[in-house]
This record gives sequence, C-alpha cells and structure tokens, in this order.
Amino acid sequence: MKVSAVIPCYNSAATIERAVKSCAQQSYAVAQIIVVNDGSIDDSLQVLEKLKKVYNTLEVINQKNQGVCVARNNGITAATGDYILMLDADDFFDQSFVKKALTLFIENSTHGAVISGYRKIRNGVPSKEHFFKPLDLASCLYNNGMHACALFPKKALVQAGLYDPAMQYAHEDWDLNIRLLKNGFTVGIIEQALFNYTQTQDSRSSITREQDLSMRMLMYQKYKSDYLTHHQDIYYSLQSELLQLRKENKEIRNSASYKWSRKLVNLYTAFKTK
Repeated sequence: MKVSAVIPCYNSAATIERAVKSCAQQSYAVAQIIVVNDGSIDDSLQVLEKLKKVYNTLEVINQKNQGVCVARNNGITAATGDYILMLDADDFFDQSFVKKALTLFIENSTHGAVISGYRKIRNGVPSKEHFFKPLDLASCLYNNGMHACALFPKKALVQAGLYDPAMQYAHEDWDLNIRLLKNGFTVGIIEQALFNYTQTQDSRSSITREQDLSMRMLMYQKYKSDYLTHHQDIYYSLQSELLQLRKENKEIRNSASYKWSRKLVNLYTAFKTK
C-alpha cells in the first residue's frame, strides 16, 4: 500500500520542516511527500529547496496563490499513492499514525478516512489529549467532528469530487467529509492522540463571523435535502448543546469568582461616572 503525503504551504517557513519531517519519519514509510507552495511570499520556497536535498521523497509544486482547496486538489492529483496523508503545514503527526491508520483500513474496507485523537499546541505547549466521537452523516451535518489532517484512500477523495474551491474562507474539510459520508464511506478512529494541531493567528483562523456564516449557509444550500432528511437528529443535537451551554452559563454566574468580578466592575463603573 503506497502512501503519498500532501501538504499545502502558504507562508509556512517556520513550520514546514517539522511537517515534512513528521511524514518522512513515519514508521510505515511514506513513499511520496508533496508540498504545494501556494504562492508563499516568505522563505517557504527556500526552506523547501533545502529540504529536498535531505529527503529524496519530497516533491514541491509551485503555484500562484489560489487557496488551500486548489493546493490540496493539485497535490492529490499529482499523488501516485493509493492513500493520501493530508497534513497542514503547521501541524504534525506522531510516527506511528500511518501504520495504525492502515491497520484500520485493512480491518474495514468501508473507511473513507482514518483519524486519531489529538493535542492542541499553543506557544509550543501541548494540551491534554482530545478524542473524537463516532461520526455519521447526521452528526457530520450538525458538526464536522474530525480534523482535515487524516489518511484517506485516494479513490474516496476522487469519488467525492475533492475539495470545493467555493469554500474559500473555511470548512472545506467539513464539506468534503459530508460528501464522503454521503457516498457510503465511514470514518475510522484511532483511540490514541497521534495528531498535533497547532493553534496560530493566521488568516485561516481569523475569518470574520460573516465569512464563517456564509460558508455554513453555502453548505446548507448544497446539502439542503440531507439537512431536511436528518432535521430531527440535528435539532436534537442543537437543543442538547443549548441546554448544556445554559447549564454551564448558570454555573458560571452563580460562582463566587463571577459575583466578585461583577462587584468590582460595578464599583469601577460607579467610580468612573463620578
């Protein structure tokens, strides 16, 4: 089973080496590592040229800036592997991820993706481990429920139509996952935290509320019939989350720290108005 890695790269000079290394050092060899340089204006290309001298499996595709969807699609198209390891340039996998993911594909041929638990990395510090719940079409319509970084059979990605460039601001992975599930594929989950998600302040993580909402509404229009079919499950999930948020809000408002902070704010406000 040949595995190709696809890494879109835009102004990622500080992290792209770590991402490439995490693919190159997998315990199950990744035969091809494709980095799509999406019109970077920092030193990304220079870093990649140096890395090509270290890793003979590394290939670099240069393109003008067209966004992450086009970059991923071009990488997938160029990939020769049966499986695609999708990775973002600021994230990285533990060494055993590919081997354990392939084991799940062998055990279940219906998987269109395999994911694992993860850690959030902020300022170089890893968080506690997080794990995903089982995913089906109804739950995915309500909430994505998985990271974009995963192992996919290339045929599943092609059958789903790859990434939609219309999802230019966000949620392109969510959109793809809905199509994978609609095609009858399932999602395998490794019950270990083998993925490291770096939280940064890049443009992809600072989209406006309006842009985020526009992408969500675009997905609703694309899959309106599916939302209507699964409306009861989605409404139940929405109400469950709303009740939980109300409970947590009540607990916060009743806490001693909240009450003391409110008193301090009121005193400060009264002082300023004198």
